[in-house]
Amino acid sequence: VPVSLGRYDLLSKEYTEMVQVENARFASDLALDGESVWIAADQWLIEYDRTSWQIMNQIEIPGIRKFALHDDYVVVSRGEYLQKLPSYVQVYHRSSLELAYEIPEAAMPHTTESVIIDGARAYVGVNNGFEFGKEVGKVLVIDLETMQWTNTIDLGPEGKNPENLMLFGQKLVSLNNRSYDGSSISVIDLASTNVNTHSISDVQSLCGTSVLVGDYVLYQEFGETEVGKFDL
Repeated sequence: VPVSLGRYDLLSKEYTEMVQVENARFASDLALDGESVWIAADQWLIEYDRTSWQIMNQIEIPGIRKFALHDDYVVVSRGEYLQKLPSYVQVYHRSSLELAYEIPEAAMPHTTESVIIDGARAYVGVNNGFEFGKEVGKVLVIDLETMQWTNTIDLGPEGKNPENLMLFGQKLVSLNNRSYDGSSISVIDLASTNVNTHSISDVQSLCGTSVLVGDYVLYQEFGETEVGKFDL
């Protein structure tokens, strides 16, 4: 505190703070979209103008974790420690930020994390990550044309606690933190939804810090300063 949004110049290697986010304990996601910068910060989804850094749009979404932009939609994952929410997956109209679709808690009662979009389909990782020892491993499939939850992909017992979803050609890659006693990487064939999970048993909590680079998943181990590399 305070949460801030800044810009790092790769040539001069200088960092400049552009704006501070009021009433936020932390930030959890950021996306560039044309002349806009979107961020998820604690309980806010905010769109800034990249030139003036003025707020263009803002809505309060308690427990917002990650989001993804698609045409006129923003797909949002949600979760909050020791707090139940009425929905853990929501879709908003990008222009008005009015709610377009949500999955009620009664139908899907687990917290969600990573969101990624391929075509007109949104994939949302379900981890139940705020209830320690009760983690789950699923990926929801939402059709953004019909606004329907069309499928649930089960990652199995070794794929619990998915923290980051990445697209790798026609496959979806999920980095899973399991139960904080080891990690795994699941590779999902998007055509068949078949899942192959590879254990990384000697790696502790990855805390969602991973990225797809070429044919590799780079990830940071909890409490370590080195980066691991998994060959897909």
